[in-house]
Amino acid sequence: MNQALKEKSEIAQQENQAKTVFISNISHEIRTPMTGILGITELLLNTPLNPDQKDSLELIQRSGDKLLKIVNHLLDFSKADTGKIELESIPFNMQELLNDLVSLLRTEILKNKNELNILFPPNFPKLLKGDPVRIGQILTNLVSNATKFTKEGTVEVGFHILEKTNSELSFRTWVFDTGIGIPPTKFNSVFEPFVQSDKSITRHFGGTGLGLSITKKLIELMGGKIHVESQPGIGTKFWFELKLEIPESINEESFTENSEAEVITDKSDLSRLKVLIVEDNLINQKLLGRILKKKKIEPFLVEDGMKAIEKARKFHYDLIFMDINMPGIDGLSATEIIRKFPKGDSIRIVGLTANAAPEIQKVATQRGMDDLLTKPYNVSQIEKILNLFEK
Repeated sequence: MNQALKEKSEIAQQENQAKTVFISNISHEIRTPMTGILGITELLLNTPLNPDQKDSLELIQRSGDKLLKIVNHLLDFSKADTGKIELESIPFNMQELLNDLVSLLRTEILKNKNELNILFPPNFPKLLKGDPVRIGQILTNLVSNATKFTKEGTVEVGFHILEKTNSELSFRTWVFDTGIGIPPTKFNSVFEPFVQSDKSITRHFGGTGLGLSITKKLIELMGGKIHVESQPGIGTKFWFELKLEIPESINEESFTENSEAEVITDKSDLSRLKVLIVEDNLINQKLLGRILKKKKIEPFLVEDGMKAIEKARKFHYDLIFMDINMPGIDGLSATEIIRKFPKGDSIRIVGLTANAAPEIQKVATQRGMDDLLTKPYNVSQIEKILNLFEK
């Protein structure tokens, strides 16, 4: 009997592993072409356009962003379901997370003619220690959900301090909306994967039905809890509680809103830079080349790791954009070899990957890369890299 149960458990684990690998591969295959689609769209939006052209390109951009959101939800759900989400513990500024949230959802909020109110206590610590990406994801999921189901109403995000010491903060965050509401009989099922409170909701509002399930798993992974209160036709309130560390001492100035230091003006002369693009996808190679040419940089192009090694052996580059997943010698191996060349340590090597797994950042750093951009990247991310060379 025990042997049969053990075999069933092993089969289930193998099936979960196969599912995770499949979803990860699908995510990679979608992200790579989406880099070209969204990148070229962004470049075109910064050219002279008539209203119809601008509207059409913005539609492409929104559709691409929506597709990526679905892919991310599937990937996160798969990881959460198999216990493979790893949390970071780094200092972050909660108010900056909220500012990013408002910027991200501004179009959605305005589209539904909603009013967004944020209630933030003045004595809330400036810095906390936790996983800002995942906490931002929790807030984005809840506020996006509230905005989607509310038309010409109010969405409120509030914070309340439950307990505060010198080293820890316990707080409650709520997201309230005046939307369609949820029947009490559906309260438990809203956190189940692929479930929405009514099938007609899926048809009318769309969505994967994974957002709240992922949100609950992330909160519980952080040691917290989430709860829902709602009345049909009145509105819904989701709240969650977390306990996070307060950093002992840190330079808070480095966490303030960034400034002109992160922006490259059109007057910046970066033409002196020697840049190598190593990318086997010709569309993405062309996209990155166009972004650099707009900054007066004429990049050198190769399509595999071996050619990158040969180029770096003969010429010195200031910056290399290195795709990680390439046939033959991959980007990580090529980076390790280039680092051994004379002056190899002085080159800034930026990895490019369609692998959204958090652990890839750690691997890239260990293998010698300075930065890592996950596809699809955008113009502002490339500009921030280039800005490091401005003097």
